[in-house]
Amino acid sequence: MEFQPYQGWNTANPAQSLTFWNGFCKIKHSRYANIQMANQKNVLYALSALYLLEMKYLSKIATSNEPDVPNKKSELFELDNWTYHFTPMGEMFACIDGEVCQIIGDEN
Repeated sequence: MEFQPYQGWNTANPAQSLTFWNGFCKIKHSRYANIQMANQKNVLYALSALYLLEMKYLSKIATSNEPDVPNKKSELFELDNWTYHFTPMGEMFACIDGEVCQIIGDEN
């Protein structure tokens, strides 16, 4: 399955041109009358839109050396030609003789 949540987005009419966002707004203001808009397709498009925005933001704030930025590969979504830089917290620290702990890669 492929999602392109922002395809067809018209900046002159943004709320109506994104089906998932239009559905969210209609449900928010009149849940009973627009219950048909509460569907799995709109949920998946909304989640994929959020994922895409978060990954775009992460690409602006993270560098490949920053292990504290949660840039983990999604188990639900995949971006073509995207490089992930994620180190689980358990792999960031090493304890020597059970006493001295240091960050992996830290020479001091």
